[in-house]
Amino acid sequence: MIKKLIADLTSGKTSVSTALKMSKAIFSIHEDNSLAEFIKLELEGYTWDNAPDYRTLVGTPKANYRKKFDGQFIVLPLNFSEINKEIGLNFNERKIVMSIVEIENLINKADGSNGEICIIFSQEQLRLLWENTNASNDNGWFLESAWWAFPTNLFQNIYSRTQDALIDRLIQINKNYPQLDQQLDFMTEKNETTKTIQTTIHGNVIGSNLGIGESISQKDTTINYNEDIKKIIDKIVALGFEKSDTKDLEEILIKKKKTGASVSKQLMTWIGKMASKAIEKGIEHKIPEMTDTISSYL
Repeated sequence: MIKKLIADLTSGKTSVSTALKMSKAIFSIHEDNSLAEFIKLELEGYTWDNAPDYRTLVGTPKANYRKKFDGQFIVLPLNFSEINKEIGLNFNERKIVMSIVEIENLINKADGSNGEICIIFSQEQLRLLWENTNASNDNGWFLESAWWAFPTNLFQNIYSRTQDALIDRLIQINKNYPQLDQQLDFMTEKNETTKTIQTTIHGNVIGSNLGIGESISQKDTTINYNEDIKKIIDKIVALGFEKSDTKDLEEILIKKKKTGASVSKQLMTWIGKMASKAIEKGIEHKIPEMTDTISSYL
């Protein structure tokens, strides 16, 4: 899973936000605090104090001036050179603290890499703008709104840097803990099998005699191997399932006959596999009949 995630990230097949969410699975079995913190900040957003340096951008402050009487408007760049001297800071700079999901959305909405992404001033920033610049309402003009305009490629750079940072972390984890990949692949396969079984039971097998959560061992029907198991196998094959796929079922039923132990877990796993194959063969409508056949002999 880790290697595939790295490959998909590198090729651009998977977005950074999607890869970050998938990386939570890695943290679930490998408690890497630095990875967990990185994922949390990128998905939920930074604060002004902890945003990485590459999230500090220099933009062009602009304002929309509107004339009170006839509604005319004009967009002009704002000059903060005097304010910058007074406060000793560059007022043209902005820390981009939003989540990577929001950044992705802004990039997707922008008009290509040559477009602009705008971050509007807050009401408090607008108030300060009125007090500390030459903005005025002389001749009936008044400042209506203001924003920082950033070239889209600056946000694309943030996206790329985040992508690189995540890839580096995943490569390091894969290098230090190579067994994680096998564990995650096993978890993924297990989840998919469980999902298939649940879909089969709750979706396709409603009304079947095979009850949800029912212990199959509670039925004390004796199975005669020479006759009854053969009948089960023959009927399932007649429904369209492959003879070779019934070998595991046969072993499960033999185990039940010889030991009397509960085989519900093994049967549910086998039914889940058969459900997937039934869908591939286009005989999913036969699944309820298959489960009824099995349950009627237990």
